[in-house]
Amino acid sequence: MSVSIRATVHPRTDGHLWRALLEARRDGRRLTAAHVEDALFRHHLPMARKLVDRYAGRPGASQRRTLDAAEIALSRAILRWSPGRDEAFTPWAAARIGEQLDQMVATEPPSTR
Repeated sequence: MSVSIRATVHPRTDGHLWRALLEARRDGRRLTAAHVEDALFRHHLPMARKLVDRYAGRPGASQRRTLDAAEIALSRAILRWSPGRDEAFTPWAAARIGEQLDQMVATEPPSTR
């Protein structure tokens, strides 16, 4: 199965991308898996950015730091996700991103709060 990573990802392709990722991982096609992971990241990035907006104005939550933390958490969620789970990816990933952002704000040194 071939997936174009340059094309704009449409929401209905989410399931297709997860199936392509599963197949690439199963078959040991690491480069294809990396390209599909990237497409999934770009597809779900708007959701992560919406979560970042919820932290605007909180002490220790600069826009850049929260966006960086959200992107890292999204990347980790994509790498850890298995399409066979009972829970849908988006709420599961949103919870992981929220946990990362909460931890970031809670551990911010007092001098930058």
